[in-house]
Amino acid sequence: MVYSHECGLLKPDPDTYAYVCKRLRIRPEDCLFVDDVAENVRVAGIAGMRAVLHHSNAGTTAAITTHASGDPGPGR
Repeated sequence: MVYSHECGLLKPDPDTYAYVCKRLRIRPEDCLFVDDVAENVRVAGIAGMRAVLHHSNAGTTAAITTHASGDPGPGR
């Protein structure tokens, strides 16, 4: 997990998402990004991440479960 405020970058700056992937040594498409701000989710998606807008704990938990299972989920 990486917190944007700890790395000196702020969402939705695209450099933030690239930094996270580099720091975690993962490809963007292997990353699940969850946020409750639509613009942050939109830019994460553009950066190549699987991006989920948090509406409810149940919905976010389902998205995490789907991602962890290797299922590409809707639209992927």
